[in-house]
Amino acid sequence: MTAAPLRVNTLACAHNWHLPCHAPFPRPTQPSQGQAQPPHVRETRQRARITHKSKNKWKIFIYPGTLLSGCVLGCLALLRKFRPDIEGLRAVAVLGVVIFHIAPLRLQGGYIGVDVFYVISGFLITSIIRDRIERHSFSLTEFFSRRIRRLLPAHLALLIVVMAVTPIWSLPDEVESTAISAVASSLYVSNIYFASVSGYFNSQLESNPLLHTWSLSVEEQYYLVFPLLMMLLASSARHVAAAWMAVLAILSFALAQWLIGVNENVAFFIMPTRFWEFCIGGVLACTNWAHAWRGGLRDGAAALGLAAIVASFFLLHEGTPMPGIHALPATVGTGLIILAGMNGRSRLSSLALENPASRFIGRISYSVYLWHWPIVVFYEMRVAHTNPFEKALLLLASLVLGAASWYWIERRFLAIPITGNPLRFFKATVGGIACVSLVAGALILNDGFSWRFNNQQRRMISVVTGAHGDQDSGEDCFLEASKEKDPDDFDYSGCIHLSKNSQNVLLLGDSHMDHYLTGFEEVLDERHLSIVNASQCRPLVWDKGVSNCIELYRHVIDQYVKKKRFDAIVVAARWQERDILSLTRTIKELSPHVRQIYVIGPVVEYLQDLPRLLAFGRLEDADDFRTWSRLMEKRELDGKLRQAVQALEKVTYISAIDTMCGFQNCRVITPDGFPMQSDYGHLSRAGSIEMVARFKAQGLLRGLSFEP
Repeated sequence: MTAAPLRVNTLACAHNWHLPCHAPFPRPTQPSQGQAQPPHVRETRQRARITHKSKNKWKIFIYPGTLLSGCVLGCLALLRKFRPDIEGLRAVAVLGVVIFHIAPLRLQGGYIGVDVFYVISGFLITSIIRDRIERHSFSLTEFFSRRIRRLLPAHLALLIVVMAVTPIWSLPDEVESTAISAVASSLYVSNIYFASVSGYFNSQLESNPLLHTWSLSVEEQYYLVFPLLMMLLASSARHVAAAWMAVLAILSFALAQWLIGVNENVAFFIMPTRFWEFCIGGVLACTNWAHAWRGGLRDGAAALGLAAIVASFFLLHEGTPMPGIHALPATVGTGLIILAGMNGRSRLSSLALENPASRFIGRISYSVYLWHWPIVVFYEMRVAHTNPFEKALLLLASLVLGAASWYWIERRFLAIPITGNPLRFFKATVGGIACVSLVAGALILNDGFSWRFNNQQRRMISVVTGAHGDQDSGEDCFLEASKEKDPDDFDYSGCIHLSKNSQNVLLLGDSHMDHYLTGFEEVLDERHLSIVNASQCRPLVWDKGVSNCIELYRHVIDQYVKKKRFDAIVVAARWQERDILSLTRTIKELSPHVRQIYVIGPVVEYLQDLPRLLAFGRLEDADDFRTWSRLMEKRELDGKLRQAVQALEKVTYISAIDTMCGFQNCRVITPDGFPMQSDYGHLSRAGSIEMVARFKAQGLLRGLSFEP
């Protein structure tokens, strides 16, 4: 009676390790004609039978005693190496990212899941490449073919779907931006594109449904560089290769930490500042530090690693500079979990990471990551507020669509064998990129399908595109926190100087002071303006906020306000309730050195850019204002600020809310027919002129009416 065969589905090997498991067996040696085969040979040389099923799905049937080919032995070895805990760790990483995007206040540091992915990728890719190099079977063509087969099909499907849906719910400028992003993403350079266009005033970036593809571009650029590095180290011992990767990791980490202080946007997006995270996994793949770890030590390492990742989820936030020192706990924690499972299994990993649910989510994590962000972006374009039930539905939709993408796209392409003609994958890549480029070109050449909007809607949209409304901030006198964090970079002498022939007015504040600049220059053109504005830096010196902001304003007050006599100082910012005490103390320090101080209160803010709301007709009545604006919240803050500063000496409080809003709604369009604000809250150029003109007409600037 023949023993039942052991079935090994080679798709599992291909999916997790991207190695060929369908090479033909060598034929068993046959006895010469007329020669009987000895019984022991017949017993030990039972045939290995391969059957080819439809759709290129190979099943290998292995009978006891079979002399297996090298390919089958390799597949079995890889199955023994398969790490279910890493599959579960992928689930932790992707859920962190998805929950952060759906409910950022619930999991403010969930974005660190991307860095967890990078450590995992570094470990797996190094293991694969190193193993093949040692067996003298590594091929760059084959490696890239496998990466293309694994990553590109679902990615291209995403790009096509997003470009098809974007014109339905987006403004023409957003459609064009998405089209450009799609081409950049298909070439795996979207991280470079987003780094070049990111900035404090670029609110459209957050609503780009392809913004998340920056991380895929970083990983693909790593795939281009790392195999070459491993080939250079091919003749080196594993510990030597690990040492070189450790050196590169240190250099990359130092670059990241330095560049954060120079240009945080660039530091966040580019691959060299993330390379050290891949190297952490690479070093682990070339070493075996955990070979002597006992069960208790493995459990402790896994627990510490998982705790570091979860703590990062909750302790980090959107303002945390990345990817420098703050990324260390999560990335090192990921390394500890990988180490803990290298020569055994920890009980914590078995419980938390190797359960069926975690493993399944980890298996579909790539597709979940691909599709979740467009789902969130498109839903939030149509809905003002998402309640907990809706957030849960968004999470479920991301998982369901990710599972469908994995089943219908990823698995289908993973079943295609690499052997035969690997170059066909490169040809398919060129064809896919060409297809994406053609669709993107059609969107751009048609001006983002701007014909969908009438003339009045186009007037609203022109503010977003910069044709009529975006302000040209005083760039030389505006310190953008994302690019220049050092107060020494500010041009003090060029931005602060007195005139003997006109009144001298000093404007202090963040971007919500800067958006009044055009109005002051147009309406009070006879006044001489000195300007000190910095993004995300409220003009407070008695504050526990960002040290660079306090240093900037402290220097201005000590070296200029106290030594030069200004006629007036105007302060404005995106105030918060916690600023009231610090603001009153700052005003008391300023008042002995100036004739008059003007404090401008908060403006109304919206849940989406005002031009978008107007273009899509979402502010038609008072109910719409309650739905899409933060009027009540800002009115309450306005009252508290007024009460706190109005009684102070030499202070005039200017309520922007009272100037632009009634009880239930606000002025949203200027007399010229343009939106008052260019995004969620910053005034447009026309809005700035209108607001300052109204301040003057209402007598709120009468202290500036006298001659010096």
